[in-house]
Amino acid sequence: MSVPQKNEKVTATISTGGNQYLVQVASDGPEKGKIISVYDTTNNSLLSYNQANTLYQANQSQWNTNINKTLKANNTGEPGTAPTVSGLSPEALYTKQYNQDLKSLGAIDPTGGALPSDVAATIAQNTALDNLTPKNIPKPPTTKGKIYVFPSDLNVGKTNATGATPQDYIRIGALQYTPPNKGLLDAGGIDKSLFISPSIVKKGLASFNASIPNYMEFIGEIVLPMPMSITDGAKAEWGVSKMSMMGASMAAAISGVYNEGLLGGTAAIANAMGVGGEKMAAGALGKYGLEALTSYQANAPGAAEAFKADLTAQIVSKVSSTPVNAGDLLTRSTGAAVNPNAELLFRAPSLRTFDMQWKLAPRSEKEASQIRKIIRFLKINMLPTIPEYGAALLQSPNVFVLRYEKSNGSQNPSLPKPKLCALGQVVANHTPDGIGWAAYDDSHPVATTLQMSFLELTPLLSNDFNGIPEDDVGL
Repeated sequence: MSVPQKNEKVTATISTGGNQYLVQVASDGPEKGKIISVYDTTNNSLLSYNQANTLYQANQSQWNTNINKTLKANNTGEPGTAPTVSGLSPEALYTKQYNQDLKSLGAIDPTGGALPSDVAATIAQNTALDNLTPKNIPKPPTTKGKIYVFPSDLNVGKTNATGATPQDYIRIGALQYTPPNKGLLDAGGIDKSLFISPSIVKKGLASFNASIPNYMEFIGEIVLPMPMSITDGAKAEWGVSKMSMMGASMAAAISGVYNEGLLGGTAAIANAMGVGGEKMAAGALGKYGLEALTSYQANAPGAAEAFKADLTAQIVSKVSSTPVNAGDLLTRSTGAAVNPNAELLFRAPSLRTFDMQWKLAPRSEKEASQIRKIIRFLKINMLPTIPEYGAALLQSPNVFVLRYEKSNGSQNPSLPKPKLCALGQVVANHTPDGIGWAAYDDSHPVATTLQMSFLELTPLLSNDFNGIPEDDVGL
C-alpha cells in the first residue's frame, strides 16, 4: 500500500457559539497534534494565544472530536497512525506563528485564499495590543544635544558679529526631570535622615528641585527673541481669620490649663464637651479662662450676653437635632452681632506662572523648518513617556530652565530668573491674523503665534535671594 504524501499541517473547520473557526493543526514534525493557529472567519480575526487557548478550553471536547476527524481523514503516516490533538502549541511558538501570519497580510487565511488588504489591516490593528511588550514599545524621540535658534540671524552672545544686530533673547532649555525625593522608597536610596521629623522641622522637606541641580541631564534648548510680553512679580496667599471672644477665651483656657499639665488640659476639654451650663463654662474655661471671662464681664457689658449665647447654642445643638447658631441667637436676643475680630493671616506661598508669546514669521525655508522643529521640541519634552519596562507607570515629562540674556550672553539683571519650571501648555496658532489660512508655496503658514505657559516647581522664598546682588531684581 502506498503512503499518502505528507503535509506539515491540516485545517479543521469548527463552528462554536455562532462563529466559524479555521483551526490549523501540525500533522507532522515536533509539534505534531498541536494547534498552531486559529482564525475567526465570522469576524475576520486572527486569534492570539490567550484568545485561542480560552476558546479551546471552553470547548475542548467538541474541538478535539472535530480536529481528530480531520487529522484521521488527512492521515500523513501509515494507516492507523494518525496523530491526535493535544492542545495548543507552546505560547512562544504559537505567538511566533501568529506574528508571521500578521506580517504576511495577504496570506493569513489558512485555506490558502488571500484576505482583502483592508481586512488584514483591521486584524493587525485590533490585535496590536496583544503584541505590545516591553521589547517593542516604541521609544520616544530624543532632542538631546539639539539647539534650535529663531530667527536664523539671531545674534546669540556675540556682540561683534559681522552683520548682526545686538539683540536680547531668551534661552529655554530642557532638562531630564528628577523626582523631588528620589530614592525615598529604595532600601539603599538617599539619606533617610533628611526625612526624619526633626530634620524636616529644621530644614523643611528636602527637594532635589528647589534649585536648578547641576547633575540634571541637558536635553536640548531653543533660543528665541524676547517674548512680546514679560511680567515679573511674586505672590503669597493670605486669608481672613475670625475669632470670637468665646473662642479666644476657650483657647486661652485650654492653653493655660495645658501649661499646668497635659492631664489638666485634657480634663478641661472633656468638661467642655459635657452639658451643664455653669459647670460646662467653668470646666471648659479653667482658671485662666474664668479670669478672662470675669474681666470681660467687668469691662465689656455685652460680653456676658455673647458668652451666654455661645454656651446656649452649644447645649441646644447637643440635645436637639437642629443646630443653633450662636451668632443668630445673640442677634435675635439683643440685636447685636459678635465682633469677629477679623484679620488677614498668611496661608501659604504661591507657585508662579510665566506666560509668554511670540509671533514667528519665517523669511526662508530654513526658518520655516526651525519653527516646526521648535514646536516639536516643546511637545516632546512637555509630555509624559511610557518607560521601557512597561506601561503600568508613566515617566514624568522633562522640565525647563528659562534664562533671559543680554546681547553679550550675560544674564539680564533687570528681568526675573525663574526657578525650575514645567511646561503646562503650548499653543501654536497658524492663522494668527484672523484672515484665515495663508501660506507659502510649500504650504508653511506665513506666520505662527507661539504661546507657552510655564509653572515653577517650587515656591519662591525670601531665602532664595541670598547671594544675589542688590542691583538685581533677583528671582
